[in-house]
Amino acid sequence: PSKATFNQLLRSLTKSVYDSDQNEYKSFDTDKTPLDTVGKQTDSKITDIAKEVTKLLDPIVQYSQPSGSTYAMLIQLWSKTDSPEAGDSAENILARMEIMAMCDKEIKLFQSCYYFTMQCWYVAARYGRDDAAERAFRLLKIMAAQYGF
Repeated sequence: PSKATFNQLLRSLTKSVYDSDQNEYKSFDTDKTPLDTVGKQTDSKITDIAKEVTKLLDPIVQYSQPSGSTYAMLIQLWSKTDSPEAGDSAENILARMEIMAMCDKEIKLFQSCYYFTMQCWYVAARYGRDDAAERAFRLLKIMAAQYGF
């Protein structure tokens, strides 16, 4: 499998997640928020997909260096899950991306990667992770130190 194959797989999975979100959101009860109406079965399926695709990241590195888009799409996929692991998983992927960006100038760090990692910590908090706010704040401090804001 090549980087392009892996990226195409991620794009397809991410698109299917967004398409299912759009279908869920179109059927809103006006008295409920999106968080109240998203079905657990759909969220669990997304979590399973995110876990499986994350497992594929190691084998793909053996054949080809994933692009910045690969890492970004995977973090974005985790932001759509129902997992208390979302924050840890996204932060681990972001850390790998940062290390690879230091070694390979072709890998770009996208601002959206940090945004979606923060979103993953929100997901983790929503699903019972007690230290999620502290971890998100720690990530924010790291970002401020690295990028001077």
